[in-house]
Amino acid sequence: MERIKLIFKIAAYSSFLILVIWYSSGSILKSYDLAQNGKVTTARVIAYQYSESSGRKGRTKRHHDHLITFDTHRDLIDLGKEVKIGTEFYIVYSTANPSNFVAGKTKHSVFEYLKQEHGLVGLIIGLLLVIFLPLEIFTLVKRAISPPSRPQPTLAEVKQAQIEIGNARVRITKPLKKSVIIALVSFVLLLVLGDHKGSYSDLILTSASFSAAIFFIAYLFTYKPKKN
Repeated sequence: MERIKLIFKIAAYSSFLILVIWYSSGSILKSYDLAQNGKVTTARVIAYQYSESSGRKGRTKRHHDHLITFDTHRDLIDLGKEVKIGTEFYIVYSTANPSNFVAGKTKHSVFEYLKQEHGLVGLIIGLLLVIFLPLEIFTLVKRAISPPSRPQPTLAEVKQAQIEIGNARVRITKPLKKSVIIALVSFVLLLVLGDHKGSYSDLILTSASFSAAIFFIAYLFTYKPKKN
């Protein structure tokens, strides 16, 4: 039974780790590309198109798409507002992949690009998850492969173990319920207050990732270990 629980934990942690890596891989690759192959140049607006699309809860999304040209390349960028045709501004683009570019006149490190996209808090949470989850998975795998040997328990020890299991179940379920409620509330708040300019899938995925991190943190704070 203990080994089955460990297997479920390993599967859950591994799935969440894969989700975090999958979500962040695109940003990391783009940031690394800009840090390695980035080039500062001047972009010039040559065309502008305004459009609207319907968002969640009847909200209207406004798109200010500008066609820009830079170093013999052309691409679209949403500047958030109308910019006059002929306006010039600095961008950093990848010489290996010109479609990968950001507005700005300074080439930054991978860390700085990730901080610009996800914020410092999101970056710290992501780093903690990437560090914590593999260590926890390794510990669980080690326990599942080589469980500690135990002598045959006596009847009194079995009864005491049953009592401890009941107490442990209470210690686990109470903070678990609180953590789930906190995570659900944070998920709803992130959906309502999040960035609605992007796609729904990105917003839902970002909200779910942060809510999962909040769930783990809330559980760690509310869980009371066994008193010796």
